[in-house]
Amino acid sequence: MRWTDEKALPNLLILNWSLMLQPMARQWSDEELQQKIARIPTAERREAWVRIARQPYSDEEKAEARRKLLLLVDKMEAMLAGSASPAPSTWLIGEHYSLADIAAVPFIARIAEIAPEALDASASPRVHAWWEAVRQRPAFAAARLQAFGEVLQQREHASTAGH
Repeated sequence: MRWTDEKALPNLLILNWSLMLQPMARQWSDEELQQKIARIPTAERREAWVRIARQPYSDEEKAEARRKLLLLVDKMEAMLAGSASPAPSTWLIGEHYSLADIAAVPFIARIAEIAPEALDASASPRVHAWWEAVRQRPAFAAARLQAFGEVLQQREHASTAGH
């Protein structure tokens, strides 16, 4: 869980915000930007909002963020190989679905949107099988995960409809 928060999340933020939010953010007035930033709890995220609105990430920065985000797939592939036990595991830690699996789900869901080839059975067979197993869990269906772009469009529509 800590690895996803510390290593994967900053890179996912760069990709999510620069790919999906930047077109809207560029249109915000300075006052609108300041209002939005005032609600952001962390300095890192406030900086990301300023970057997407006023100083967009370069193509090189986005490519590096993508590369670093995809390291999660490699890490999971190794964990699922059963390095601590002789047999491969269905779940990241031990024989049971755990918080580690739950923490990885939203990142793998975004990777499935951004770089689906990384989750292909030939590229990452263990992560591919893990993702299939996760998506068959009843809680996954109940969570109703949506594509990131769809969520942003709904939020933007809701905020403009409320004005």
